[in-house]
Amino acid sequence: MGRRGSGAQGAEHRVALAKQQMQAGRYHDAIALCGVLLSDDPDCADALRIGGAAALLTQHYEQAVPLLRRALERCPDDPALLNNLGMALERSGHPADAVAILRGAAARHPGRRDILLNLATALQQCYELDGAAGICESLLRRNARDAHALCNLGRIHQDAGRVEQAVSCYQRAIVADPHLREAREYLALALLLAGDFTRGWHAFESRRFHDLSRLSERVPQWNGELSTGRSLTVVTEQGFGDAIQFVRYGALLKRAGLSACLQCDPAAALPMSSHTAPAQ
Repeated sequence: MGRRGSGAQGAEHRVALAKQQMQAGRYHDAIALCGVLLSDDPDCADALRIGGAAALLTQHYEQAVPLLRRALERCPDDPALLNNLGMALERSGHPADAVAILRGAAARHPGRRDILLNLATALQQCYELDGAAGICESLLRRNARDAHALCNLGRIHQDAGRVEQAVSCYQRAIVADPHLREAREYLALALLLAGDFTRGWHAFESRRFHDLSRLSERVPQWNGELSTGRSLTVVTEQGFGDAIQFVRYGALLKRAGLSACLQCDPAAALPMSSHTAPAQ
């Protein structure tokens, strides 16, 4: 009896720690704690929920899906779980499954903005552009300054070839929320697509502020000046193909007397290693 009590207290302590790690943004540590909890109790609802959410946030979508499905078996009407599972399915390449989950969630929880935004994204991935646009427009009737809805609608217009409407949506999103980085990035790409290279390349400079969670945004940008002995941290962007294509220019930094450290997704490290070796 004493052992069971001690075990329960230990599990509660680990759950509390996992929640703290999530709040602190230490998602990999939360995943590790949830793994310990699930090895002791495969049906631990808290571990399934937290582990699934942490796997989603770390882009381990294939790991997130089964955890979230098992969590939903215990709480089948939980809107946060339904929303997270929909996102994980869409991002793991199963948009039709995501649509089915999110449509059901929207029916059970009408008006939930997060579910509707993700449903619009999943519909867009299924090329159901009219349905996706309708959802975003309904959100904008509720709040004309919903920056995320504007951004989503811009992407839908862009997919449909309506570049001018896309640019307008991104511009409105930036006015509504100047700190929404993806709106600036999408605006830049839309302007470049429209052939407006002057504004497009200028706007595209904002990409260096996008997804810099791995680095402090106070790190100064390198403007091309040469100074022997200086060290640079190069952060990859776009897909693996683009990163591998451009990383070979690291050798130029070496010849210029600069030392460079490449920061990239671990999955890309091995194919890049042969290109980065000359640059450090």
